[in-house]
Amino acid sequence: MAGIFGFFDFTRPGKGINPDDPEKRALFRFLDILWHKKGKLIAMNIMYFICVLPIVLAFHVLLYNYIDTLLEENEYIGSLFLMFFSFIGNINTLILLIILIISVFLLGPATCGLTYMLRNFVRSEHAWISDFWQRAKENLKQGLFLGILDVVMFYIGFYNIFLLVDPDSEISSFFVIAALVAFVLYLCMRNTLYLMAVSVELTNFALIRNAVILTFDGFWRHLLTGLIYAFYIFLIFLINPFVELIVLPFLGFSLLGLTSVFICYPIVDKRLIQPQLNSAEKDAGEQI
Repeated sequence: MAGIFGFFDFTRPGKGINPDDPEKRALFRFLDILWHKKGKLIAMNIMYFICVLPIVLAFHVLLYNYIDTLLEENEYIGSLFLMFFSFIGNINTLILLIILIISVFLLGPATCGLTYMLRNFVRSEHAWISDFWQRAKENLKQGLFLGILDVVMFYIGFYNIFLLVDPDSEISSFFVIAALVAFVLYLCMRNTLYLMAVSVELTNFALIRNAVILTFDGFWRHLLTGLIYAFYIFLIFLINPFVELIVLPFLGFSLLGLTSVFICYPIVDKRLIQPQLNSAEKDAGEQI
């Protein structure tokens, strides 16, 4: 029997879509994708988790050190990462640094691969597991740029969050708040940055410019995405450490990504993809 209880059998045909079926409400469409693509979502998450694990661990180490210094307690760190702390403590620092750098370079391309497959699910188009790596390869250069931008902006964001809650900080609150506003803006932009990278051909500058425009154009969609993200993070990280241990390696990233793509793809489709398709059809009609 192929797969494990039907979860990892990628050879059998999908259910397919009847064109005569009525359009489902958004929530039911989302749950339908989540259920029928559960095997691929888990497989994609495992691959993505392996790529970004060193970054996730580095973030937890920094968070662990900060909380330990601030509160002198460490039970707030997830059990998965507490187990890794004792393991990586015996590894050469240079080796850890090299592994972390590799993960930083994998972050952007891997996110492109994940986003491409999630976009296809939302568009009711097929995607093979191999498309994850194929799209990561095709978007390698732009993915590298976006991945490094992610690391820089997330570092700026969390560094300034720590400064904001640190009563001993001597840095001007104006600059801290300005940095946090820029970080929140980037979080909104990120909902469409990778979507545009895998859907249309744009320069890096055009990606950034369009992401800013789409952030204000689809403000309510970005707000909804942010609220759902906050709810997910609360469930994954703050309820019980064992939830993080199970969810993050197997579904966390795919679930967050699917939520963002499902809510924000219509903006990219309306403002960029459809105008390009209409322009191409018009040009083709003029040539006939």
